[in-house]
Amino acid sequence: MSTNNSNIRNRCFGYARVSTDDQDMSLQIDALIRFGIDSSDILTDKNSGAK
Repeated sequence: MSTNNSNIRNRCFGYARVSTDDQDMSLQIDALIRFGIDSSDILTDKNSGAK
């Protein structure tokens, strides 16, 4: 299998996470978008460490 480097596209992904329901990840998402990450390439996670 040969790879033609001209067909490879660099792609960046973003990750925004908050750990409680009262936190807002919009600032993180806005910063990732300003950095150039497409909104469809941003993964989000809202999870509490408390059990």
